[in-house]
Amino acid sequence: MKSPAPLPPLVAAFASLIALAAMAGCSPSEPPEETGRPREVAARKNAALASSYPLETELTNSEGTVIKVTILGRTDTDVVFLPDGKDKEVSYPLVKLSKQDRRRVGAMPVGSGPKPDPPYVASRKKALEDNKRRIREIEGELEGPSIINATANIEAKKKMIAEYERENALLEQQIKSYSGN
Repeated sequence: MKSPAPLPPLVAAFASLIALAAMAGCSPSEPPEETGRPREVAARKNAALASSYPLETELTNSEGTVIKVTILGRTDTDVVFLPDGKDKEVSYPLVKLSKQDRRRVGAMPVGSGPKPDPPYVASRKKALEDNKRRIREIEGELEGPSIINATANIEAKKKMIAEYERENALLEQQIKSYSGN
């Protein structure tokens, strides 16, 4: 009897994977169930969700209407999002999405991630960061060799910094009072 021809390396590797999957008790098309301590498994799943949501994108419904949204998460039947510039969450049935978006959203993990800041808070946080950047720039000018050492120029820059700091205190207060912290 003639011995069979050796398998090509790629086929042999694939056969080995199938054999390992069978020994692990799962089929090759199903990923193995996550193992480990419950908290560790939950942490890995939460990390996957956090990296998926929130997601700024456009969604198209089955009638062709396109809307800019921030997807916050999804369930088995709905996608949960904030329409662009709105504060109210919308739960929208997946079956009402276009075929392409139904596939795309359906591939996302079930669950939700951290919620984005409402537009009121987001705009104030952006203004706060912009002011902090401006303060750093002005402080750099004061310390750098390019500044003309005229007392009036230095005083004007210090006044600008003080004004930005006052505005920052007001922005921080507004954020805190809106957020209830």
